[in-house]
Formats: sequence, C-alpha cells, structure tokens
Amino acid sequence: MSTEYKIYRPPEDEAAEYADFRKATFVEQACKAGIPRLAIDAHVEDWGSSNASDVEAWSGILASGVEGEKHILGLRADGVVSGIFIAHWNSPLKQCMGDSYVELIQISETCRGHGIGTMLMETFLRKTDQPVWLDVHRKDERAQSFCRYFGFIEQSSHVQRIGSEKVDTILMKREKREGETDEI
Repeated sequence: MSTEYKIYRPPEDEAAEYADFRKATFVEQACKAGIPRLAIDAHVEDWGSSNASDVEAWSGILASGVEGEKHILGLRADGVVSGIFIAHWNSPLKQCMGDSYVELIQISETCRGHGIGTMLMETFLRKTDQPVWLDVHRKDERAQSFCRYFGFIEQSSHVQRIGSEKVDTILMKREKREGETDEI
C-alpha cells in the first residue's frame, strides 16, 4: 500500500494540527541533536498542546502565508499532518535583511527519504528572485548535506538557546541562480 502525499497551503482552521506537529517533531529533532531532554521539555512547556495561545499563534502564521508575507506549504501523508515549510520573502533577520529566509523545514521521520523536502525546497527556490538564507544545527549533518545540495554555503556560525542549552548553528546562504524564477 502506497502513501498518499498532499502538499498544499494550509488554512487557518488547521492551526491546532500544525501546532501539535511542530511540538512533536521539534522534540524529536532536538533529542537527535543531543540536547538534554530536560532542556527540551522546559523550552516547549510554554507551547502547550493545542492550547488557545498556541493555536492562535499558528493561526497567525498560517494567515501570513495566505496574505503573502510568507511562503508556507503543509504536507499531509495519508491525511495526517506530516510536514511544514515556512519561508519569509523578506528576512526579519538583520544579517540577511531584504533577502529570503527559510525559517522552518520540518518533515516527520516516516516521510523522510521520499523527496518531499527536496520538492518543498525546489518549489520555494523557483518562486524567489533573491538570495536565500537559512540556519541549520551544526550536529545535523543530514540537514547540512541537504542544504549544500541546493548550493547553500556556510556564511557564519552562532549559538541559539533552546531552553537552558546553547546549540551551535550555521547560517548558510544560497545566491540566486540565473533563470530560476517561476511566476507565482
């Protein structure tokens, strides 16, 4: 039996599902990055599980995609939320202001290795006409390899806080290549 995948722009009324997915996959990925579970739990404790403020926040995130501020794609595998891709058309980060910035690529473990991340990234890269930046955990070699595949090059490194832990991250940039932009 094959899995049925659906990539789409998620509507605001799916905010609770995306909030729960983000929390679960964040914990999974942070554990793999070697962050102590205590620090992870402390960090996500405020997120709740579909509590009102978390759902409201995700409603705002999903609405910003509809309003054109961000490029947001959701992934469902056999009807279950299994991935999210969020990118800013104009980065909110000082060091990459005016360029695009990939904020989040999160795919559930069961959906990895099927080309979904590649499809999500390719879709975004075709739609932007500016350089693209993103952060990746230094310990996540698979993610770094994925980014290098698309031409991202390390620009700098910095430390992010997750709970009480400091996590080394790499800021990567990909220059726009001639002739890549599709019409939106």
